[in-house]
Amino acid sequence: MELPQDGRRRAFIEHVRPQVDCGRAALKRVIGETIEVRADVIAEGHELIACVLLHAPVGDESWVTVPMMSSEEDVWQASFAPAKLGRHRYTVAA
Repeated sequence: MELPQDGRRRAFIEHVRPQVDCGRAALKRVIGETIEVRADVIAEGHELIACVLLHAPVGDESWVTVPMMSSEEDVWQASFAPAKLGRHRYTVAA
């Protein structure tokens, strides 16, 4: 996903879930169990929004990108299933 040439970021991402204690504690899942990620995403003005879920095992340099779909007004969702044992991280970009 490319950022605008002028450097402006006009999308706002809030309430990313699931999360435990504002991200300070880890979610616990079994290998292969799907993690459904939802986030509230809004944009300034009337521009179209595109959202992606980024996830990777801790220590990996490259992120896996999954397009997010709008499920209801201002709520976007996507899912992933960790393929190997260990800690994983995820984030949302718009």
